[in-house]
Amino acid sequence: MINRNNYFTTILFLLLGLFATNCRQDYVPTDEELADYGWILFSENDFIGARDWFQQAVEKDATYMDGFCGMGWTNGKLGYVDSAYRYFNEGQELTYDDIRFPTHENLKLDILAGLAFAANAIGNDNLTVSICQEFDYEEESVQASKGDGNWRWTLKEKLFSSLDLDTQINSHDVRLVHAISHFNKGNFENVIPLLNQINLDLENGIREPNNFPPMQADIDVWKDNSLINENNALLEQLYDNSNTALWDTAYSSWDYNVNSLTGIDSIMWMIDLLQLVLW
Repeated sequence: MINRNNYFTTILFLLLGLFATNCRQDYVPTDEELADYGWILFSENDFIGARDWFQQAVEKDATYMDGFCGMGWTNGKLGYVDSAYRYFNEGQELTYDDIRFPTHENLKLDILAGLAFAANAIGNDNLTVSICQEFDYEEESVQASKGDGNWRWTLKEKLFSSLDLDTQINSHDVRLVHAISHFNKGNFENVIPLLNQINLDLENGIREPNNFPPMQADIDVWKDNSLINENNALLEQLYDNSNTALWDTAYSSWDYNVNSLTGIDSIMWMIDLLQLVLW
């Protein structure tokens, strides 16, 4: 993997089609170089620019799995949900070449996560749940292979970590989408363990989002803008914990009564809170 210090110089130099030798000749960037630069732009929220580079990678090699992954993520970020789903779906049908592209670790998880978000955005809760279940199985397989039960997927982990970048897109987001789809289906009992797992991870400092935990000023903004409903006991509990560097330990062990309106309201409150914290 290219070191970040000279990455931009190298990639721009190569993509201009020139390099220093005794004679001038064209340099044709590989599909991997095209896609890697696309991910750099993606991390900078230049989704239109990133999509152009991923498009070139796919046009150069119609079997290049990471190019389809990038096309899916950028189209999703740009709001083209149907296109995002199509590229993710086509990408997962391709064969991952770990010999040719050894740095593309966990590419299947990158695509499954994107598929889950796209299915959720389309409004297909049954499909979202099915994809998230497959994601969970794949993540558990990686955890077993690493011997690390605390490992959590994060988008393009190997590439971005080598460049000291982080998109803050990870397993928490997939579990939250999974929980929302179960909630929409009325399967409230399936929502609780997903929310508790996210909160347990946050409590243990696993994949903490930026500016976490929220301070009182953040909570006031959410309340003033009606972004979080006034479940008084829960809101007071959130305020009480807002001056510490720790996430409320009660959040990871709540056992809501799903047969009561109060219990369902509390689940909605926690979903709202985690969306604000993570997204």
